[in-house]
Amino acid sequence: MIHSADTYDQILKSGNAFLQIPFIAIGMILGTRLILARARFWKMPQQHKDWVLLSAVLGAMVGSTLPAFFAGEIIESRAVQYLITPKTMLGGLLGSFFAVALTKKFLKTHEETADSFALGGILALAVGRIGCFFGHCCYGIPFSWGFNFGDGIPRFPTQLLEAGLLFLSFAVFYTLEKHQVLKDRLLFLFFCWYGMMRFFLEYLRQPISKTVLGFGFYQCLALSVMGLGIYQLIRRRLAMH
Repeated sequence: MIHSADTYDQILKSGNAFLQIPFIAIGMILGTRLILARARFWKMPQQHKDWVLLSAVLGAMVGSTLPAFFAGEIIESRAVQYLITPKTMLGGLLGSFFAVALTKKFLKTHEETADSFALGGILALAVGRIGCFFGHCCYGIPFSWGFNFGDGIPRFPTQLLEAGLLFLSFAVFYTLEKHQVLKDRLLFLFFCWYGMMRFFLEYLRQPISKTVLGFGFYQCLALSVMGLGIYQLIRRRLAMH
């Protein structure tokens, strides 16, 4: 059940931005370092590398912002009212992927770049989710045990659960990359895993958006990420034969 906008605002205002922002910033810095370290090996002119990396950043910014304007309920109302709108990691992943794909098409380069974003993206998401916990966003449903995020009701700490799963994912994908398992397909394997993970985690998160065909808005985004991952894995598998 979607709670009131007043409760939503109360919870967000009780969060600690002085802890939230540093964790998000640290996640972005660590993730960027990993991505740049792998981008050095792309076989393309430096100017093309810069355009691809810039498109990934801009695509993530736009993709994480736009969905709020179509999410309905509390999220859409806040997106319309405030300059800094609610963000979604799911939209960021989609926006970044399509921005890079379009940029590479414009540059006429076929260099595989996807895997370079896998580990960096996972680490940025994992550390950022700890920031979400301190900032009191992305909070869970009322639970028999949990954390009080400012409204006096114990709630499931979905941010910490997701962060833990992402750190575990980082360890798994680091091992896969190290042994060159599923080379050029790691990012899309992560899309499949993260999309599925988020789909089920949404059942533990407090509903704050509309439903579409019985699923939450963000569950639909999660299915889009998972579907994109499956499509790209199949596409690359067929290209090998």
